[in-house]
Amino acid sequence: MATTTILTLRLPDSPSLAQVQALPGLQDLPLDADYGVVCISPRASEYVVRTAAPVTDLAKRRSQSPEILEAYGDVRIEPT
Repeated sequence: MATTTILTLRLPDSPSLAQVQALPGLQDLPLDADYGVVCISPRASEYVVRTAAPVTDLAKRRSQSPEILEAYGDVRIEPT
């Protein structure tokens, strides 16, 4: 089963996927274009993006791009 990673970001209004991909802490991650940039909190300007790559160096990425708030696994849950 493939695991993806969700990244929560604080960004200006209506960022494009290209703008997000250009952030120094995200440039080497392949972001999921089909998932896009999803607003989860308009009031707090929080968005999420998804990548198939594991994010094991979150502290380093956050130091490069303070817009990155957190990363967590997006595990597909299926019946057994």
